[in-house]
Amino acid sequence: MQGWSATLSTAVGAASSAVMAFNILGSIMDTISNPDLTGWERFTAILGSVVMLIPAIVNAWSGFAAVATAVKTAISTGTMATTLNTIAKMINAAATRE
Repeated sequence: MQGWSATLSTAVGAASSAVMAFNILGSIMDTISNPDLTGWERFTAILGSVVMLIPAIVNAWSGFAAVATAVKTAISTGTMATTLNTIAKMINAAATRE
């Protein structure tokens, strides 16, 4: 099982890929509705966007799946409770320091 910092990093990467995918979809919609583009320009712009869209979707999907698996494993093994308890102790210790 990967550490929590790696899981958080994976989650941020997956979210970033998902946002990128939504932006690319918006770009494709803008390209389709742009009356100033010729058919060829529209085709090449959409093709370039689709080439970037596919990896963004795959990365987001696999990243979210990895995070879901890590959380499921942590919950089933009790690791999450231990980690949250440790964090609470650290916060309490920091708050009570003078």
